[in-house]
Amino acid sequence: MATLPGGFNDKISSVRILGAVVMAAKLPWTQVRDMFTAKLANLLGAQLNHITITFPSQGSILKLGQTYTVRWTSFGVRGNVKIVIKRTSGETYVIAPSAPNNGSCACTIPLNANPSKVGLMGSGASTHYSLTISSLDGSIKGTVILFQVIKP
Repeated sequence: MATLPGGFNDKISSVRILGAVVMAAKLPWTQVRDMFTAKLANLLGAQLNHITITFPSQGSILKLGQTYTVRWTSFGVRGNVKIVIKRTSGETYVIAPSAPNNGSCACTIPLNANPSKVGLMGSGASTHYSLTISSLDGSIKGTVILFQVIKP
């Protein structure tokens, strides 16, 4: 076997050993999957579980009362997800309390998220929001910040 930099040979051997132990123990698949994912994350020093929001993106401009398809990718998230928008002034609006974790959800920007309520002056008043998609238990989150919501 060729020698790999950074001690990866030892890491690859560790994964092979884990596979042999799992085969010998005849563990259920779900337990094998969880053990392998945890071991791989530990060996590579990576956080495997994540949610990445692809729309809206930073700088997007959305309109009150309009429906948009929120899009995301995820790994390691089991079950449904919660989608929340939050105004920079602190108000929070749950726009999907339990959406299927399939990468997209039609969500309506609530009319009570009215940007004029924050006291910005001038026509076309707007404010900045963030959107968070999380596992229902809140342990895995993805957030996009600073998009705008304007009056239609």
